[in-house]
Amino acid sequence: MAKADKKVAPVQINTKEVSAMSQRLRAQALDLRIVYASHGLVFVGMYSYDATTQVAHLDNAYNVRVFGTSAGLGQLALHGPQPETVLDYCGVVDIPLNSLVATLQCDVNAWPQ
Repeated sequence: MAKADKKVAPVQINTKEVSAMSQRLRAQALDLRIVYASHGLVFVGMYSYDATTQVAHLDNAYNVRVFGTSAGLGQLALHGPQPETVLDYCGVVDIPLNSLVATLQCDVNAWPQ
């Protein structure tokens, strides 16, 4: 059998779509969240939740001691730490479900690596 000559059409890539897709994939892989816990404690870190133990787990966590924002935690989540923000590294934080008040998903591109 003779091989057929097939011409492959060039592929056009929309770089904006690829960039947006890679940002979405990065955000899914890196679930960076601000976690508001009871007693006014606020942390930011890589979030996971264990439904079996009902514990929220933050890796590479920081306590948000001073927001340093004019628009609250939402500004931190969307725009990252501000010049006046004070973060204290605390490693790993586990928060039981009954102490979890709220979580805010962060724009991972706005936060330093």
